[in-house]
Amino acid sequence: MGDDKSTSAALKRKRPSERSSEDLRSLVGIGPQAWSAAEAQDRTQQLEEINEIYHILLDELYNSANLCVEKYQSFVRAYTWWRRMVIVGTSVVAAVNLLASAGHAQSSYPRIHNALPVTAAVCAVVLTLLANLESFYAYQNKAQVYRESRELFLDAARDMDRLWNTYVVPFPSDSFEAFSNASELYLRIVNQDRELRTKFKELAKTQPRPTK
Repeated sequence: MGDDKSTSAALKRKRPSERSSEDLRSLVGIGPQAWSAAEAQDRTQQLEEINEIYHILLDELYNSANLCVEKYQSFVRAYTWWRRMVIVGTSVVAAVNLLASAGHAQSSYPRIHNALPVTAAVCAVVLTLLANLESFYAYQNKAQVYRESRELFLDAARDMDRLWNTYVVPFPSDSFEAFSNASELYLRIVNQDRELRTKFKELAKTQPRPTK
């Protein structure tokens, strides 16, 4: 009975942590016999704890995917607004230049005709400013980053969700198979989360810079 209690206490201390696969070689895990020797309540509680932590990380992946959708839509709206401004500005400049070049306007409205070249120049400066700002903000490139990132986070979340339902859920909650698979999947999702965030940073860096 004393051995059972010591095994159960050791079981509670052995919780998966965020570590790389290289570090695991020096660790000693619980084998099937030691797991079976622990009390059923302790075995079930251990799996429940892993399940809770695992699904917190899983929810973070889904939330990251949803956040990418929101960011993508926000940048698309901003890009669309700036493009409309540039298109409208181009049309206004073309219209003012057309009026300035109209010969009949000089005789009918000389003051207005004399002011049209200055107006056209001002409109051209404003249009250039709008075009440069659009290029500087690079909303289209930012939207593309979040679109691709959303696919990465969502694919990873669905894959990790499928693995848990396939390799943990079918086994009894106090079985060694469920605990062993849950521990391995917890390590995988931690590494997956770290890799995805690194990919996101790299993806953002590789986007083309706005032209000056």
